[in-house]
Amino acid sequence: MEEQIINCVYKCRDSYDRISDLVGEEAVFSDINAILFDHARSYYDTDKSAEFIDLDLVRSYIGREYPRHADIIEIALDRIEASTPSCENVVKEYTQLKLHSLGQQIATSIISNHDPRDIISRYMNIYDGAEGDVSGGIPDAATYEDIENALDPENIIELYPPGLQERVKYATRGHHVLIFARPETGKSMFTINLTRGFLDQGLKVLYIGNEDPASAMLPRFFGSFIGATREELGAMDRETVNRRIADAGNNNFRFMHLEPGTFAQIRGLCSIMQPDVLIVDQIRNVLTGGDGLTIGLERAGAEMRNIGAAFNLLAVSITQAGESASNKLVLGLSDIDSSKTGLPATVDTMIGIGINDDYDGRGKRMISLPKNKIGSDHSFFSVDVDPSKARIL
Repeated sequence: MEEQIINCVYKCRDSYDRISDLVGEEAVFSDINAILFDHARSYYDTDKSAEFIDLDLVRSYIGREYPRHADIIEIALDRIEASTPSCENVVKEYTQLKLHSLGQQIATSIISNHDPRDIISRYMNIYDGAEGDVSGGIPDAATYEDIENALDPENIIELYPPGLQERVKYATRGHHVLIFARPETGKSMFTINLTRGFLDQGLKVLYIGNEDPASAMLPRFFGSFIGATREELGAMDRETVNRRIADAGNNNFRFMHLEPGTFAQIRGLCSIMQPDVLIVDQIRNVLTGGDGLTIGLERAGAEMRNIGAAFNLLAVSITQAGESASNKLVLGLSDIDSSKTGLPATVDTMIGIGINDDYDGRGKRMISLPKNKIGSDHSFFSVDVDPSKARIL
């Protein structure tokens, strides 16, 4: 690959600019190619209008500065002169190799509990540049075939519990679903059960948490996966737990804790994992640069919707209900905390989880759908819950 890169760098200024952005200050080439690349950098920096490198000038420079390597470099220059590289394909392939390498570094950092944020930022800078190419032009007029996949029942993502699916019906990749409730009502429990349903369908789920750490959340997930309390889970041997959570689809599940994280990081993780479903708990904590919580929530909702479209996934956001939802069963649009219009406008379906003293004592929750563009059914229904196993029954 080095030879093709050097050929393109010398033949085409645009290729040099794009490759130079990829390698930054970290260019690592073999000895002769390192000399050639460093000279190319100097050449283009000296003449900002140069569209290619004059090889005769390079020969003069090399003979004077590197007399011991002159013969070998002369062979390399002859090779460059005779080459006819497809520079667009070379840059494309080098970009993909760079993304793959950074992806592996991010995965290694996560596994070893090191902070992956700097690497994710580098990944996203390259990814955004690669994705920004619009050379394909304007597409042809849409036809029925363009929406067949959306209409195909096999592409519908079912939402657990069954009462929810009966009302939402047609959730697919690209939709944005919002779950909201008061603290200690069962948002995490509800979302853990959504995750179980997604895994039962063979879907890949990326769960971003920015409140409770993995050590607190994973026992709840695993207990719900296999129907065990925390105490029962702790009494099981390692092989049994690993086998049973694998049977529940755990190999398609990734939990990532961010503190509190940015949407650039979340995009980077989606680029690597390519999930079918992204869950962010809670979006109010993700850094957006918004001036205050209200604007921040609207931006966060828009980011989630854009990520769903960009990565062809179902986006699920979790946030708080306001004080108006306290001791209330059926929640409405106005019960969202700090964003009664902006955030709801960015979602397709809103799922409210309500509770009062009577329901709490009976182990029940009320599920309401104040917004449901996907299925158009706004009726509410009750569910039984078992918080000890993080399960909706």
